[in-house]
Amino acid sequence: MCNLSEAIKEEATKNGMKAGIEQGIEQGIEQGIEQGIEQGIEQGIRKERFAAIERMIRAGAAREQILSYGYTEKEYTEAERILLVET
Repeated sequence: MCNLSEAIKEEATKNGMKAGIEQGIEQGIEQGIEQGIEQGIEQGIRKERFAAIERMIRAGAAREQILSYGYTEKEYTEAERILLVET
């Protein structure tokens, strides 16, 4: 009888570990996807902000005017640098 109860415990442990591993993998994948989506959105927003600044510079908007729209000095400087490299 001892061997049977030990075998049952061992099987239960294996099944529990397998379920735990599967659950951990699923959670890891979900978190990875969520992080990837968030990072992708942030990068897209950042690129669009630079593109908007570049369009305003090409249209002749003054630096102060662009900054008054809520863009940062750092964003303006980076967009200006990108624009200079492209031309």
